[in-house]
Amino acid sequence: MNLLFITFSDLSDAVLSTGVLDRALRTVPGARVTIACGREAVPLFEAVPGLERIIVMGNAGPLSALALWLRCFFVPWSAIFDLRRTGAAGLMLTRRLRVMRKANPHLHRLMQFAQGLGMEHLPEPVIWTAEDHGEEATRLLPGTGPCLVLAPAARRPVLEWPQESFIALIESVTAKGGVLANARVVFVGPADARRRFRSLLEIVPKRQRIDLFGDLHLLVLAELARRAALFVGNDDPLMHIAAAAGCRTIALYGPTRDDVHGPWADHVRIVRTPETVPEIEAAPGYDPAGRHSQLGSITVAAVIKAATDLVKKRKGKAA
Repeated sequence: MNLLFITFSDLSDAVLSTGVLDRALRTVPGARVTIACGREAVPLFEAVPGLERIIVMGNAGPLSALALWLRCFFVPWSAIFDLRRTGAAGLMLTRRLRVMRKANPHLHRLMQFAQGLGMEHLPEPVIWTAEDHGEEATRLLPGTGPCLVLAPAARRPVLEWPQESFIALIESVTAKGGVLANARVVFVGPADARRRFRSLLEIVPKRQRIDLFGDLHLLVLAELARRAALFVGNDDPLMHIAAAAGCRTIALYGPTRDDVHGPWADHVRIVRTPETVPEIEAAPGYDPAGRHSQLGSITVAAVIKAATDLVKKRKGKAA
């Protein structure tokens, strides 16, 4: 049996779509799985059960759909799930074809998936990892005690919570009497973030600091998150991976729609600016490609409260 799953180029959307893949795997148990996705999402799917191959797709368009069809049309598919509406899936031989219909764009992505694919329940994201990912995560986390994972960088500066706010958060939650007193603080993100967030790194004593800025495999990140007490990040794919991995996650939002693209789970708290997205966009001088944070109105106190609620909830379940 063969299963073809066609998902998005954007990594955050690809993470959100993993719940649909999980449902697809259950409909075709034991299938040989082919996944078509964007290049940056390839590592996300490397440990999917039954994975046979991953096809890298470019941006949506007829040439990308044609390239996919040429690589897949000769396979007798048991099921095809096409979330991108490529048009190629309808020209392939399959017993079951599920192409995502247009859904209400104002609904959350998971609701769009459920509506567009006729699913009764929301397909909550899932992350599959292998044993070596867990072993590498353990190696990267020396010492004992709780871990606070921070992803201070985002794809655009306007989406980043100010560095001084992250500093104040660390000083509060890891201090004596804090909700994560003496916690190890793990930094994740692109390599160039190390230079930009040097002050943030240096505020943490060396014995507590774990600098993992750089080329960290996405599934090792997922295992790191599973070992952490808390993850705090902006609207960024790394935050979505942590949330999908089951880590208690605080997601910081400003000029983007958390009600549409935010993580979805009981172990997630979204803390956003008091200003709505339209209010931020209408502000004089706002530039989505600008160099200045638009999350400055998120108070440190609001994030500390969310952190305290999540960590205490975790400790209560453990007891």
